[in-house]
Amino acid sequence: MEKTHLLWAGKTEMPSGWQTQMHSDTFFHLFYLRKGNTLLVGHHAEYPLLPGDLMIFPPDAPHGTDQSNLGLGLFYELKFHVFDSDLLELFESGAPLWVQNVPQLNLVLERIVSLHYSDHPNKTDLIDTLLSAFLYLIDHRSIESLDSAYFDTDNYSPLIKKTIKYLEVHYSDPYDLSALSSALGFNKSYLCSQFQKETGVVISTCLHYMRIRRVLSTLYMNRGNVNFNINAASQYAGFGSSSYFNRIFKKLTGLTPGQFLEAARESSNNPDEPLIQYYRDHIKDSENADRKVTVLNALKKLNRLGEHYSPPASPE
Repeated sequence: MEKTHLLWAGKTEMPSGWQTQMHSDTFFHLFYLRKGNTLLVGHHAEYPLLPGDLMIFPPDAPHGTDQSNLGLGLFYELKFHVFDSDLLELFESGAPLWVQNVPQLNLVLERIVSLHYSDHPNKTDLIDTLLSAFLYLIDHRSIESLDSAYFDTDNYSPLIKKTIKYLEVHYSDPYDLSALSSALGFNKSYLCSQFQKETGVVISTCLHYMRIRRVLSTLYMNRGNVNFNINAASQYAGFGSSSYFNRIFKKLTGLTPGQFLEAARESSNNPDEPLIQYYRDHIKDSENADRKVTVLNALKKLNRLGEHYSPPASPE
């Protein structure tokens, strides 16, 4: 299964005085400055790039360029989709990714561009491998902190914080309570009892929440990809069975995966689409520190997602 899919790649240039209007895409848009200098503009910030700097704008992230006071900028530029849940986690906040002074990425991007225009029989697989490895390479996340990516865990004990962090790191692995309790050094019965006592939910439900969150993010970010495979997204998130995935998705959200993807695609033409508006406001952005809630309250927000779904009007 593809972790990524390259739409276009090339060497581009931005001459002095070059300006592009702010816009957003339905795909990931990567800029790597090879020579010169460039000012990329986001919705809330400006990004002055020097040679060796990398900028990736995820779907829906507004961006443009302003070369009015700068010279020529030479780039590697890529447009691509991402299917892998771990890679999508890099961009879950919806914010652009700016990595400075990474000259070692130049050779990888040069190879990707070269393959894109080649007749190599396995170029799709090779590009997927290189692009996935490239994205993993620039992932500077640390898993040493006990801070949760999703929840406000301030009032939980260190054991429960460690349990949640373990689940976040291993969410796509087969669920093994024995391995979890062994890694944390506690008896299974005690761990399960303490987790439910402090969070109000059982461990497996917390894990299901994390997996469904990953799938929702994958569906949303691939709403512009007409060839997107929902079952592949579920497998990346750790669901081995499509029927089991569909059942858990429906149980936690009140929707089918197809209904959510349908609404996400509709939102490209209608930014006020109510289900996606609720998703953006109450689920997608909940990893921001000032918007995190407890495990139980996060689950309640997810449970209310389906209340905002409106079936498409039947053709007359």
